[in-house]
Amino acid sequence: RELAQRLCAKGCVVQLPWGSPAEHEQAQRIAVHMAGVEVLPHMQLGELAERMGQVDLVVGVDTGLTHLAAAHCLPLVALFFATPAWCYAPRFNPAAISVGDVGHVPSVNEVCEAVDRFLQGSQV
Repeated sequence: RELAQRLCAKGCVVQLPWGSPAEHEQAQRIAVHMAGVEVLPHMQLGELAERMGQVDLVVGVDTGLTHLAAAHCLPLVALFFATPAWCYAPRFNPAAISVGDVGHVPSVNEVCEAVDRFLQGSQV
């Protein structure tokens, strides 16, 4: 929720996908009373991939959707904390920044700094 607030303050529109009822509830809790945050409708994977291709930046944890964004070389901030970044970080995507690692949950500040690198046009 804090990350969504900070992204909205930077002028970003936050779109939250979900796949299960629990994820839908979590997305709704993040979005409640927050202008600029949209809970997306339920989508099939192909629809979501098409939607992701239309955004300026993807921010996500180490899941299939994050790796889908990486495979399409979309600008990406990949978050790691339960899996080792050295093993699963999308290094093949030149437009990806990975933050966090096993045992180190990235702070909202760390994620925002990575996002800022994209917004400023210098992700390298």
